[in-house]
Amino acid sequence: MTTSDQALAEAIADHLGIFDEVHGSDGTLNLKGEKNGKFLEERFGKNGFAYMGDASAGLPVWQRAAPLPCVQPSFFIRRHKCILWMADDQSNSWRI
Repeated sequence: MTTSDQALAEAIADHLGIFDEVHGSDGTLNLKGEKNGKFLEERFGKNGFAYMGDASAGLPVWQRAAPLPCVQPSFFIRRHKCILWMADDQSNSWRI
């Protein structure tokens, strides 16, 4: 899953040869933010996938994804009210 163009995503996937499927934006549908989250939830079900992102656009996706450990989340991510954070005392990480 990428917000990059589908053709580019397919070229990279073909080169690496490690993905079962690849999904990217296509000029009509930009798989970013809410659209990304909706696509993944329809494909895998609520909490049926793990998501790792690097920007606030990922917040709607994290809300639909399975809980995933976060290592040193940014101030913005820790503070954002849409995500419930719980400290994991054993690993000193955060969970969403």
